[in-house]
Amino acid sequence: MNLKSAIRPLVPPILYEAASRLKNSSGGTAWRPGDTSDSARPNNLPLSYKPRESFALAAREAGAGYNDQRLRNSFHDSPVDLGQGVPAFTAPLFASVAAASMRAQGAVIKIVDFGGASGYLRSCVNTFFGDRIKSDWTIVETADQVNFVGDLGRDDVRYSATIGAGHYDLAIFSSSLQYVEDWKTPLRSADADMIYIARTPLGDHEQPFLQSTLRDGIAVQYPGRIVARKDLFAVLEPTHQLVSLWELDAHLFEMGVHAAPAMLWERRTS
Repeated sequence: MNLKSAIRPLVPPILYEAASRLKNSSGGTAWRPGDTSDSARPNNLPLSYKPRESFALAAREAGAGYNDQRLRNSFHDSPVDLGQGVPAFTAPLFASVAAASMRAQGAVIKIVDFGGASGYLRSCVNTFFGDRIKSDWTIVETADQVNFVGDLGRDDVRYSATIGAGHYDLAIFSSSLQYVEDWKTPLRSADADMIYIARTPLGDHEQPFLQSTLRDGIAVQYPGRIVARKDLFAVLEPTHQLVSLWELDAHLFEMGVHAAPAMLWERRTS
């Protein structure tokens, strides 16, 4: 599939050029290993990634982690300024949504966004495509986040604590798989024609870590891992084939730079 050809008919030229530029821009200056001064870290935040022997150990140290009630997000349903430091992975996301739309022959595409939080990616997609692509989103989040958001009363977006058994045109796993203890289960359970994975650090072997950061001004810790590339491919290859890959990196501070490509997988036809 030629993704460049797929996306061009669906967006005006000025937006297509913007997406092309985003592919080659990180949207800001990343902290890199070797930058030891506090001023080298964005906003002087206490950021770190510390290796741990197991995911379970990191989870115990992290405490509430993503279940911290202070981190609950309201639903985001406003346009996004795509010209103000939008991350590089959004360009592959736009191409993947366009490819899913073409595969669905222009019908409303059903999307499941695993770990989608406030629905920011949905807002990015809607801002970029406008009414050229119509979508129906299911955002999968923690039970606490789902309860906090409640019933949105909409027919085009909803929250759920599970992926469920429904069929989707596109499943999005953006910076989420590495934070789930049993990451293979949601990946296997997503009945999706296309699967988009991004912002997930990959390596030759799995390496759990404890991530420390500030979120909305709150100091938090999360358990996570570098996912073994061979394990990820072993889960997907029996049912899907890799059709496009964008080379991007994840900077894990003390743990160095790791490949975190954006990937689009398509269901096998035989």
